[in-house]
Amino acid sequence: MSSHIAGLLDQAAARMLDLEQRGLTASEIRVSPDVYGEFRKLRARELSEGYPLLVLGVTVAADSRLESADFVLAP
Repeated sequence: MSSHIAGLLDQAAARMLDLEQRGLTASEIRVSPDVYGEFRKLRARELSEGYPLLVLGVTVAADSRLESADFVLAP
């Protein structure tokens, strides 16, 4: 896993924990198309077995408005 992806996951996990501490949860993480592609590569086996693309326990969606270092947590 690239350090870029690891950094993004660290930031997202921290933000998700903050949300959880405030009684909120995220159901989706939106990432740039290139990061989405990396996640698909990392989860290729699960995807080929019919599982949804999940990262940190939430679904992943590509958002062309985001840069590769950005992400958005959605309710």
